[in-house]
Amino acid sequence: MTNPEIHAAGEEDSVNVRQDERRLVGRALACWEEIRGERPFPDRNDFDTVFRGRLDGSTFLVAIGGSEDTDRVVESGNALIEALGLDPVGKKAVDVL
Repeated sequence: MTNPEIHAAGEEDSVNVRQDERRLVGRALACWEEIRGERPFPDRNDFDTVFRGRLDGSTFLVAIGGSEDTDRVVESGNALIEALGLDPVGKKAVDVL
């Protein structure tokens, strides 16, 4: 049998996490659309403003190669570095994400 107070608190935490995730994803998509403009994809240099600005701590950038084995993390905010316990820049994305 579960404690209703604990269960309710866990549900509230889950709702808060989902709301935070939606907010961050919304911010990231808005930023992507802004720097992309009319092009299908932004240029690599367009991301300099992102990593030096508003999404710095919670953003990472992966350079897509010909296969998963060649995809590399090329930029990382502090949130990912802290979560992984290492700096993933230069490492294979499949190994660290």
